[in-house]
Amino acid sequence: MKKNQNATKNAPKNNDSNTDGQPCPLFSAIALAMGVATIVLVILEKLDIKVTLIMLGIAVFALGLNQLAIITDPTRK
Repeated sequence: MKKNQNATKNAPKNNDSNTDGQPCPLFSAIALAMGVATIVLVILEKLDIKVTLIMLGIAVFALGLNQLAIITDPTRK
């Protein structure tokens, strides 16, 4: 019984929020997707300036959220 109790005390906690120092890949993926989509649609001449700026604004916002998550979360480096 004591061995089992010691094993649970020394075992690392399996936390869902543990990112092992990695930034959230979702925000980076959103920013990359918006950038690529903007470039492709501008080349195909399917976007006007307003939509282009909105899409790039979403990309910058996602990158900002990613950086904010890194700064405010002490488990991320």
